[in-house]
Amino acid sequence: MAEALIAIMLGRLRMDIETCIGKYEELSDAIFQPKRSKLNLFGRGKDAWTLSGAFDSEKLAQEIRNIVQEVGEDPDSKLIEDTPECKTFVCALRTEITTPVRFRSYRSPTQVDEIDCAIWEAGRATSAASSFFSYITIGDQEFTDGATGFNNPIDIVLDEAFQLWPDAKNRIDRLISIGTGRPDLRAFGGNLKDLGSTLIKISTETQNTADRFERVAYRDYNLNGKYFRFNVTHGLGDVGLESSKSKGKIVAATNNYLNEHTVNLACRACALESPMAPSAATQRWYLRQLQTYNVEKELAEIPKPIGSTLRWFLECSEFEDWATRQQNAVLLIVGQPGCGKTVLSAFLYNEFQNKQRSYFACTEGEEVRRKPAMIISSLLHQTLLHQPHLFRYAIKDNQPPQNWSYKQLLDSFDAVINSPDSNGIVCLIDALDECHEEYRKQFTRDLKRIFLQNSGRNVGYARLIVTARENYDDIDALTPHRLNLDTSPCMKKDLQMFVEQRVSDLVALRPDYKSRSQFLVEKLVTQACGMYRLVELLVDELENSTDSSNEGFQQILNMIPGDIAEVYNTIWGRIPEKNRPRAQKIFTWLLSSLKPLTKEEIAIGTALEFMDCDERVQLRKLDTSNDILGDLRRLFGPLIRLGSTIELSHQTVRSHFLRQAEDASRHWGIGADEANASIALACLRFLNAEEFENAPRNALYCQSWKNIQFLEYALRFMSQHVALSTSKSHIYINQIIEFFDRRIWLEKWTHISCGSGWRQNVWY
Repeated sequence: MAEALIAIMLGRLRMDIETCIGKYEELSDAIFQPKRSKLNLFGRGKDAWTLSGAFDSEKLAQEIRNIVQEVGEDPDSKLIEDTPECKTFVCALRTEITTPVRFRSYRSPTQVDEIDCAIWEAGRATSAASSFFSYITIGDQEFTDGATGFNNPIDIVLDEAFQLWPDAKNRIDRLISIGTGRPDLRAFGGNLKDLGSTLIKISTETQNTADRFERVAYRDYNLNGKYFRFNVTHGLGDVGLESSKSKGKIVAATNNYLNEHTVNLACRACALESPMAPSAATQRWYLRQLQTYNVEKELAEIPKPIGSTLRWFLECSEFEDWATRQQNAVLLIVGQPGCGKTVLSAFLYNEFQNKQRSYFACTEGEEVRRKPAMIISSLLHQTLLHQPHLFRYAIKDNQPPQNWSYKQLLDSFDAVINSPDSNGIVCLIDALDECHEEYRKQFTRDLKRIFLQNSGRNVGYARLIVTARENYDDIDALTPHRLNLDTSPCMKKDLQMFVEQRVSDLVALRPDYKSRSQFLVEKLVTQACGMYRLVELLVDELENSTDSSNEGFQQILNMIPGDIAEVYNTIWGRIPEKNRPRAQKIFTWLLSSLKPLTKEEIAIGTALEFMDCDERVQLRKLDTSNDILGDLRRLFGPLIRLGSTIELSHQTVRSHFLRQAEDASRHWGIGADEANASIALACLRFLNAEEFENAPRNALYCQSWKNIQFLEYALRFMSQHVALSTSKSHIYINQIIEFFDRRIWLEKWTHISCGSGWRQNVWY
């Protein structure tokens, strides 16, 4: 009885040890009060004869419910949890056929969870100790205390472990068995004498089981140095289960036992060898080494689904298989550019707020976010932040490495999400097709190995959702379980709702379109080809159009039969000829910068490009007075998104304008090599500026300068732009020579780009 209640308090209710001891003492004082007075001899004799219990079973049930409520849960909370933080089970027996039942706080991967019960019901079932508390009926079944047959469930513990983890033999770090002492007949107080022989058998069977198990533990289960048994041997002989006032005697007997030399050595060995979580300081240091980005901020900026759109996804067969079947633990969602994959991934992240979750969005706009190491680092950072009890799996020997390799990150991530203590982790990776192509094939293999390695285990396993554009062979090889948004009937219905809402919003702003709203809805639904992005662009065009006549209206709609590329060409084609050179310079930075840029950084970068290449840069003469924000709005409109930084409105914008070869269908485009060479040259010219000739080496001096942000960008990313444009090195070779000859920023550049750990390196 005591063992099961303590297990529930520690494992299911997550009490700390001190609180658990205190609550159990209060519980004992409350429940071990005879339900009949000493003078009621007939009633007490009847209880003993019928085994209906000498103590009040209803009182016990209410006290357990009170404890559940005190820890913040509903008194009738279920024992089983969706994502148990500590997997816990207790044993009871069916009275009719005396077969054991395991009451679990988790779902078994191999057995039917037979009993759906409340926490208090499980506590009562395991406390129905013959003459102490009466049997309990749950559903149509009657249960009694598991101690009648399973007072030492060490074999059952191992059986459960192997059901959860087929390789449990290699996973077990510690197996600790704690007994309740070796009582004699007096330990059962004034119970029915006919039970005496059974109860004595129970009291000795516990230790016999332990002795037998210890003989086979090393041979069969690879538990050498991992199995520890602690059981007070003397001093508890006259302490009964109902002796709630014997705390002093229990403490004294336990202390005497722990002070025995052999027991003391065993305690030390158990503590020394047991894997311990790193200190709080080490955990904080570790998290600082894991690079991530502001995931929550970025997710908050993604548009929310309109109305009930996307709700269907939670009920589709592909999602249900992914959520319930471990062999389908990876789900791939594919679709054309602009079909709503990012909105869907953000929607799913918000739907998983009651689960352990982590999210990463690859983006061509930030070089570092195209690398597998960054993806793993960010997912690992988020996981450990929300499940700090998994730190001990991430850090080997409490010594995190000073500089991470990709393999070290991957091994840590694997150990954490597949650890036996994991509560189940949902990872989402958006736009995996934007991961570097040279790394992507191996990375998808690594993801497949990590998320699909525990075949048959469906408790606490890690699951992965990936979104990507269609027809990428390396990504398609990740899993056969996929959903194509382009062919989904439900997605087409969502598009109808989306178009109706956006047109309604348009009419509210431009009432002159009201008479044409139904025609517009039908036109967009039938010809947008499932591309939400195309609908957004066309509605924005109509909203900002200065010509609301039928001719102007029809001219914009004429863009629909084509594709997004035609819309982008039309927007670019509206830029006045005289403004094209400036637009091209600005857009080069937006297309190829390795992080989102501020308006000040864009202004400086653009001004540098307009200076004479043979002229030494003088920062004081840089013309950054232009209305850069005004230019951005007027020139690029829906192609960009303005905020604290300036970014492209969608990755399809970059794909369209950043060409790899000449394409006559584009009004303008620039090759990746050429764009990176142009930015590398601007960074080098800035670092070689005249004002830096006598600048002190101390970088703190630069923090007072107005252009410190651009200085940081130039030092951090100059070498990466050079590496991405080697075919155009003739453009900046003289500036590179000057940079190394002058050595003004060499030390700082080395520290930032090469010597400050893995964060700034160009690495896999």
